[in-house]
Amino acid sequence: MKIKSIIVVGALLSPIVAESQAASRFELTIPNIMRGPELYGREPQNPRFTPNGEYIYFNWLPPGTDWRETTKPYRVRAQAGSRPEQVTQAHMDSVGPSLAPGELSRDGARRAVSYNGDLYIVDLRAGTTRRLTDTPAITESNPSFAADGRRLYFLRDGQNVMSLDLDTPLIRQVTDIRPGPAPADPRTTEKQRTALEEQQKQISSERKSQVGSGDRSEKIRTYNFQQGRVTDHRIGLTIHRLQEILDGQLDEIVNGLIAHNQAEKLKQPV
Repeated sequence: MKIKSIIVVGALLSPIVAESQAASRFELTIPNIMRGPELYGREPQNPRFTPNGEYIYFNWLPPGTDWRETTKPYRVRAQAGSRPEQVTQAHMDSVGPSLAPGELSRDGARRAVSYNGDLYIVDLRAGTTRRLTDTPAITESNPSFAADGRRLYFLRDGQNVMSLDLDTPLIRQVTDIRPGPAPADPRTTEKQRTALEEQQKQISSERKSQVGSGDRSEKIRTYNFQQGRVTDHRIGLTIHRLQEILDGQLDEIVNGLIAHNQAEKLKQPV
């Protein structure tokens, strides 16, 4: 369709280009030889038919225009001998939805389009355009017809699929996709909190059992240098050979600790 439109526009503009060239005598000078689009004009770009096929809209620069200028919007009747006319940007904004590409309905009679973030239905047979949404702060795109042709599915802000009833029109949200981490399940959070509190209690209890409170009753071993005595309070063992123990002779204390540990294990239920 686009190639066909370019050929049609080119055929319609050929007599105008030839007439423009014939109107002024071409002098064979270096500046004239180096001229390109200034001589024959810029080729038509982005040609689009109106829904009723009456006009072809395109971007163009006519012969004699400075090549540094940007192309301007034009339209021409789809008839031989028609002359193109430049249109304003305001005019293009009004006809833009009818020229925008989009998905056709199953019967080929309608086209769903997104233009400047809003949704439109173009009736290709009647040549009319119906605006469906007007949401300046939201971008709605990728409209497509449902199988029955009575609803449109589209994307809102590129994230969630929405459904629009063409008879009402009522909009429903089909998906619920949100950026960022998923919200936590409150039941899971409560279980995790309970488990963490229990773990902290066990750690605190174990630490207290190992460190103790610092009371005198919790002393592990006492060294009395005046009496040359060592007392291990855990197993109730007192030895009157302090100097030998300081010299490393700890067998009696070690054996006493082993015997005490074995006795404690035997007291525990199997």
